[in-house]
Amino acid sequence: MFYQDHEGTYTTSAALTPHALAALPAGVYRATVGARVTFTPVALAALPPTLVETPARRIVGQELTALLDERVGQRLRAAGLPRRRGVLIAGAPGSGKTTLLAQLIVQLVAGGAVVILDPNPDHLERGVIPAIRQHDPGRMVAVVWEDFEGLAWAGGNELLQLLDGLTSPDDLIVLGTATNLTRVPARLLDRPSRIGLVVTLQPPEAQALSGAVGAGVLGRDAQLDLAAMTAGLPLMAVQEAATLFALGYEADEVRDRLIVAAAGWAALAAREVRA
Repeated sequence: MFYQDHEGTYTTSAALTPHALAALPAGVYRATVGARVTFTPVALAALPPTLVETPARRIVGQELTALLDERVGQRLRAAGLPRRRGVLIAGAPGSGKTTLLAQLIVQLVAGGAVVILDPNPDHLERGVIPAIRQHDPGRMVAVVWEDFEGLAWAGGNELLQLLDGLTSPDDLIVLGTATNLTRVPARLLDRPSRIGLVVTLQPPEAQALSGAVGAGVLGRDAQLDLAAMTAGLPLMAVQEAATLFALGYEADEVRDRLIVAAAGWAALAAREVRA
């Protein structure tokens, strides 16, 4: 059972919270494990009002749709195959990884999944997942790590056990992002039973994702100026330009700001990729 306190946090202990639920509602949470397991709801940052489809969005979205379908789960179980998948989104800084990740999290929640953000991997099998499934055994759990490459080195053994071990839980999606694939240990990428899908975002992906940034906020002329002056720039530049337009800057002023900032962004991106 889960018990909800007046702040909306769910816990496996009834000591402080009188409202009982048999199953954790679909949503995004941070989980902590101690004397009891606590799930704190997380509100995602605002998304663009229109979500533009890109090749990477379609590929990953189609895979998640299939995994969330219980009929697919039944077929996998009948064939003796796990309903478990690791998905990694790679790309340079500003390529749209976080924007795409946020879209996918929305899809997972709409599909009924419990999404856990940046958990300690050692706590998943020992506390977090058993708590979710105590009274809801087939519940789809999605685990999301935004800094997957850093986690892969610090918690690589726990990740291997989670994804491809003797006690690996079923009905599980692991979703992460990485700036530099060479920093992800090869043992996590060399078998599809571990990370089964890797998509790398290219600059055209970032431009496609940016198509919705100004929708509903900017006028038609500002949207055209935004598209023209940010062609070939990373998504963070598109978002900054849209913000400046929304703040009332004229096109020439926005262009000047981007020119000044572009050199710094390029140096930062190069440094992060080399790190």
